[in-house]
Amino acid sequence: YKAAKVEDGKLKVIDYKSGRKPKKEEWIENYKMQGAAYSVAYYDRYGTMPDGFEIWIANDVQDKPQIFKGSQQDIRTYFEKFHELVKAYHEKYTKKPWWNVYINNSQNLDFWIYVETFYLVHSYNIKQIN
Repeated sequence: YKAAKVEDGKLKVIDYKSGRKPKKEEWIENYKMQGAAYSVAYYDRYGTMPDGFEIWIANDVQDKPQIFKGSQQDIRTYFEKFHELVKAYHEKYTKKPWWNVYINNSQNLDFWIYVETFYLVHSYNIKQIN
């Protein structure tokens, strides 16, 4: 995540993106999964589950960024989807140690190392989110 903010007493994790054209909400499911993963990472680090997340997307067409909001329920929903993607990725690359897979295939190595460490150390169960 890029930032966390409190607005009206609610903690939100914010991820900033950019693009050439405005996005339709149905095009940004992966961004929502990332927002959920960042929210869970925030929870893991600080012990407080955010009330939601926001995806801010600046583009070349509009003066103000698009803002897509996710609730705490969305964190649960999209983190479950994210978790399934990570599991599928591991099933596909079971013959290699995880660090070789991520070093060779990830553009965002720091994020994936954090995610892998998060799963290995905490054996996270989505049902434990309060």
